[in-house]
Amino acid sequence: MSAPGRTGELTILIVTFVLMAVLTGVAFVLAPVDASPRTTGSSFSTHADGAKAGYLVLKRLGHDVDRSYEPIAAITRGADTMLILASPAEGPAQQDLRALRGFIESGGVLLAYGRSAAAFIPGVRMPNDASELDDDPREFPASIPASLTVDAPLVIARTVPAPDLDPSFVAVFGSSREPAVLTARLGRGRIVWCLDDTPITNEGLPRAANVRLLANAAGIPGARRILWDEHYHGQRRSMWSYFAATPLPWAGGQLVFATLVILVAVGRRRGPLRARVVESRTSPLEFVDTMAALYERAGAARAVVEAARTELRRRLAAVAGLPRSTPDAVLAKSAPWRIGLDGERIAAALSESADLLRRGVHRAQDAVPVVAELQELTHAAAEARTGGRLNKEHR
Repeated sequence: MSAPGRTGELTILIVTFVLMAVLTGVAFVLAPVDASPRTTGSSFSTHADGAKAGYLVLKRLGHDVDRSYEPIAAITRGADTMLILASPAEGPAQQDLRALRGFIESGGVLLAYGRSAAAFIPGVRMPNDASELDDDPREFPASIPASLTVDAPLVIARTVPAPDLDPSFVAVFGSSREPAVLTARLGRGRIVWCLDDTPITNEGLPRAANVRLLANAAGIPGARRILWDEHYHGQRRSMWSYFAATPLPWAGGQLVFATLVILVAVGRRRGPLRARVVESRTSPLEFVDTMAALYERAGAARAVVEAARTELRRRLAAVAGLPRSTPDAVLAKSAPWRIGLDGERIAAALSESADLLRRGVHRAQDAVPVVAELQELTHAAAEARTGGRLNKEHR
């Protein structure tokens, strides 16, 4: 029968657990956490520097647009696919760069926004003074007639230092000294790069010129699949990537800790008492180890050979029905037909052991193979004597 104090302690733990759960729920209701990531260019972010508005605009225009949580190397289709890299927060690996080049050369379109996208674009190197810019966006007029400039005579973006470019790049908006939007052909595909991320952000996209640039770059709705990259924004295809930015992991950790405390407290007080398991010092394995150590310290290899030889002769004599003083040659001829072993093998084992004892056993290594052979034959003789019961018990 348990003591009354134990029930009271368990009640206190349960009440504490319930109150903590209720307070956590009330905190979420009264002060909800904005789970939208503050990541520039993310299609999940509703903040000023996010890009959820651009994702929804493409959806409204009828484009087949999906978020991509995989690295570029995992994209298999290129000819009818556009990849949008909007201010990636993580740099590419060499495998990603090779995959991106193959993606474009096979007919894919890369639409990139922001200076951080320069690390992905072949033939581009940004200057070292690419610091954050505080200037306001301004208008960059179209420099050449192209599909990107249809109904879009200008783009509104911030000034970005001109990068070192491959000659294949052409400034579509701005000039060669102050480019705003660049484009280049690579194989059967195309690269469109807006050096500043303002035209794709929630703050800059409401300007009509920036919306027209996005629509022109995406092309005819339904003509190609559009993948909006989120992998290089740190998003992975798991629920943990979403909940990691909220207090839920801490709340879950507290609940798990409280549960463990309850289980430990209740289990330790109410669990059965078991005595410690003490290994018997008279176990067979300990006896064998002790005897082996004694033989080794005494250097009694000769005694081991004599014991194994005597035991084999005793078994053979018992099987053949002969006295124990019978010579080795007679035992080797009389016993084999009962044991089912080769008589020559028995004779060789008895002869070799006798020779070893006559010469003297100077090293334990010389006795090991002889004793092993004698013991194997002894086991066969014992099994024949018991009608196979020994082997079944051994198994």
